Amino acid sequence: MSKTITKKLDYLERRKLTRIIERLSKYKGRHSSLTTLYIPSSKNLVDVINFLKQEYETAGNIKDKTNRKMVQDNLQKMINELQKYKKLPENGVALFFGYHEISEGSFEEIKEIIVPPLPIKQFIYICGKEFYVEPLKEMAAPRNIIGVVILEAGHYTIALIKGKHIEILKDDDYYLSLIHI
Repeated sequence: MSKTITKKLDYLERRKLTRIIERLSKYKGRHSSLTTLYIPSSKNLVDVINFLKQEYETAGNIKDKTNRKMVQDNLQKMINELQKYKKLPENGVALFFGYHEISEGSFEEIKEIIVPPLPIKQFIYICGKEFYVEPLKEMAAPRNIIGVVILEAGHYTIALIKGKHIEILKDDDYYLSLIHI
């Protein structure tokens, strides 16, 4: 019988992951020059490398010469990185490779490899103008959620407290009618 253990991130781990997300979110690419890859530990590494080799061949059909070169460079560098692994880390690995457009026609190469503090749930491969960071945002989100209902003199508020953030779901007046028979 297997037991699922839900790990909570402490404040420092959450803060570190939030900074990584903020940094990755600032990068903007041209066409599909930013490549995101999330690999869960359950995925076969050889299958992932073969998938990326196939994508490399498919990327040869990209009409824009510069974009084609960038996408193929990203894929080749990802393949080279993954070939260094004997096996995937326990929580999987996320790769963010690409070319950030600094100014018109001027690019900075980006290469981020992250072993996340929580397990990656699904295999994701995306090429775009931005890195896909939603799975990391989910990991960084506070796990403790508190529901609050406040009743006071004909007024009520229903809210959720998530870490330091308060989300008001409903804020309204109420009236009670008493009927005497």
